[in-house]
Amino acid sequence: MKTYLIAALLFFNFNFYSQSFVFDQKMYKSIEDKTIKFDEINKRVEESFKNRIIDAKGSGWKVYQRWKYMASFEVDENGYLPNSIAIDKMKTEFKESPSFNDKIYRKSLNNLWAPAGPFTYTNKGSWSTGQGRVNCSVTDPNNEDIIYIGAAAGGVWKSTDGGLNWSPKTDFIDSIGISGLAIDPNNTNVIYAITGDADGADTVFDGLYKSNDGGDTWIKMGLTDVNYGRTILIDPNNSNVVIVGTNSGVYRSEDGGLSFELTSDSDVIYQLAFHPTNSNIVYASNSTGGDTFIYKSVDNGVNWEMKKSFVRVKKMLMATTKADPNYLYLLGANTSGDLNGFKGVYLSVDAGENFTLKNDRTDILESYQSYYDLALAVSQTNKDLIYTGCINMWGSKDGGITFTKLNHWSNISDPRYTHADIHNIRTVGSDVYVSSDGGIYISKDAGNTFVNRTSGLQISQFYKMDTSPLTNSRLVGGLQDNGGYVSDNDVWSNFYGGDGMDTAINPVKPHLAYGFTQYGGNLYEYNFNSKYDGSFIANHSYEKGEWVTPLEISNRGNIYGGWKEIEELVNRTWKPITNNSNGYNIKNMKVNPLYPNRLLYYRKSKANANFDELIYTEEERDNLGNLVPKVITLPSTSRLVKNLAAICFNPVNPAIFYILYAGKIYKTADSGKTWNDISFNLPYSTTYCIAAQGNQKNSVYVGTNLGVYYFDEESNSWSLFNNGLPRVKVTELKINTSENNLMASTYGRGIWRVALPSGTLAVEEQVLNEYKGGIFPNPSNGVFKINVSIEEPLKMAIYDVSGKMIFEKSFQSLSPNDEINISNNPKGIYLLDIKSDQYTIRKKILIK
Repeated sequence: MKTYLIAALLFFNFNFYSQSFVFDQKMYKSIEDKTIKFDEINKRVEESFKNRIIDAKGSGWKVYQRWKYMASFEVDENGYLPNSIAIDKMKTEFKESPSFNDKIYRKSLNNLWAPAGPFTYTNKGSWSTGQGRVNCSVTDPNNEDIIYIGAAAGGVWKSTDGGLNWSPKTDFIDSIGISGLAIDPNNTNVIYAITGDADGADTVFDGLYKSNDGGDTWIKMGLTDVNYGRTILIDPNNSNVVIVGTNSGVYRSEDGGLSFELTSDSDVIYQLAFHPTNSNIVYASNSTGGDTFIYKSVDNGVNWEMKKSFVRVKKMLMATTKADPNYLYLLGANTSGDLNGFKGVYLSVDAGENFTLKNDRTDILESYQSYYDLALAVSQTNKDLIYTGCINMWGSKDGGITFTKLNHWSNISDPRYTHADIHNIRTVGSDVYVSSDGGIYISKDAGNTFVNRTSGLQISQFYKMDTSPLTNSRLVGGLQDNGGYVSDNDVWSNFYGGDGMDTAINPVKPHLAYGFTQYGGNLYEYNFNSKYDGSFIANHSYEKGEWVTPLEISNRGNIYGGWKEIEELVNRTWKPITNNSNGYNIKNMKVNPLYPNRLLYYRKSKANANFDELIYTEEERDNLGNLVPKVITLPSTSRLVKNLAAICFNPVNPAIFYILYAGKIYKTADSGKTWNDISFNLPYSTTYCIAAQGNQKNSVYVGTNLGVYYFDEESNSWSLFNNGLPRVKVTELKINTSENNLMASTYGRGIWRVALPSGTLAVEEQVLNEYKGGIFPNPSNGVFKINVSIEEPLKMAIYDVSGKMIFEKSFQSLSPNDEINISNNPKGIYLLDIKSDQYTIRKKILIK
């Protein structure tokens, strides 16, 4: 069957379903037609897990949970996930917004975002250390030092020295997730990339891109009318022939990707492969319903013939070898039902005409999450040497008859370690390249040892992040797949493993950082002043929270976690401090920066699960000593689904807070009694977080799937604040006024920082006109002198780290004998600001 197609629509990448054990092409249509809601999708998935041990390694439950968490932010007013029309609207409004064009940015918003890492790290406590998920890689056939990788949410990266150094190549295309790569063997400056994340749905599909200059610039070629793809072939005898495997069949181009023809509408194509010496022979593995089929073309992908069917095998990978061009290996997997998802290794010795089962006994998959990650490769110099990957790597030296486990996901000292969850294995001669949830690993000795070549790839997927109140040179964050990370002056360490979630730095003891694992199960601590590894502090095994369970620390050092109740860590044990559970987990929680007992949190409403309820605690306690929560009346809206997505306190005024509710940004100045919609001109987007500065302009920042937007009340308008920031989901924002920076965590490009816009309080020290004195003592108890003589009128102001003025006085002159007393203020960092006609002095002071 042949159908001529021109790229037209942008489809959202619901690739999770297509590889899972629940959904097929009908589900895609249901989502596009908006005939199935987000809650119903979750019910179907969770039903499929009811007979499984969901906490077992490789169950697939974790992959679903992280998808569910990120997708929950995208649910529309009627409970649906966005279809192609909604995504197209989002892109259009973004590009048509007045602040999209750099040339018309307000000058104050031209500050350039800079990457803060992690680029590399030291392991200080992780049992499964890694840095970020890589889906695929390719090597220049003429120069093995040139390598490209495709990250799930971090784009295409290029190395010209065998993986020692890397540079990003696709930061500003519409979707920087990558599922497939190919290099033209006749002109290695030509690269093709399939966007989106075909394994985990972490990024949307945005078609096929092509570069003609080694990745420096990219052109969108089309195929935007499919849901996802992952395999690209370029005919070595005719570079104009490009064949792509997608969720809706095989597409073939004869003009270098300008237009495509559907040559096989055989549902999901997992893999395509050329015969090593005859490009007229093309193989395809296809999944339809619950079965898998192997197809073969003998006319360069124009027509196809089914050669082998596999009943109750839902995924099949293929591998060929130059060592024997007629060899075709298959690796089969079942993604549902059986505890042993392994469905056999097969071999054809006659170019795909017949297949022989080699092994279906050795459980080389060790899981049933092969819908998420599965890999197969064969040496190009030894036709009997096979490599497979799912959770761990396995190898066979006898053509698949017997297998040996090559590594284990938690044995980080093994020289063959490649991190858990292997998405791709490929061979170049006897070299082996492994793409996993931890990064890219390369073996130069046929798999006996691997070298981690992820250093330099800033592709970490952060859920949450926090900064020290004293300096943003100290950070902590939680990474999908790769645990908890801390940074001290841009030196990064991985202090626990698994999935890193919400994190926090103690403002009273800023040398201590904390991080949760999924569901708030375990809490880990890192001491910046110690040379030791991160340490386990407490668990919460008796009750699971949300996938990303909230963690907060008050200005007095109280450590709070949010499950069905808010609980406080006391002597390494969690103790409830509220007593108003409605059966639903707390989704998000914030503690007021000024008052340790004032907490704001939200969860589903018991009265209607389509609604969220917002709850606030103040100083009141019941007769058992628990905080007394109060449900806040939320703004009126006609939406059927009334969900909260983010909350934030104003750091100066405890009565002011902000919420993202029902697709709008609201502000209250009276602790929730009344609300004002401040959305104004904010373009339609998916918003993940809010941060408020608390300055005179009441500046607010939001992190979205399109970047960062800035708002101030003087203009009542939002402006894009994206200069230099990749097109990536921004999951957390932190303002550090002590260093005048805004920090952003992203889901795919690590941590970024930018100077706050001009007009907000600048906190950096500055001295004009030859001032060479100092403050003494500093630190002090709040009483100090300034070693300066100014013989002219001046004004002095002192600010706390939130930007609030706590002292103001005019002087006719100032001498070193003049004493300043602010001892009635809490311990912490403050900013001294002196201005006269001749002098501007700005210095940090510390009260201990």
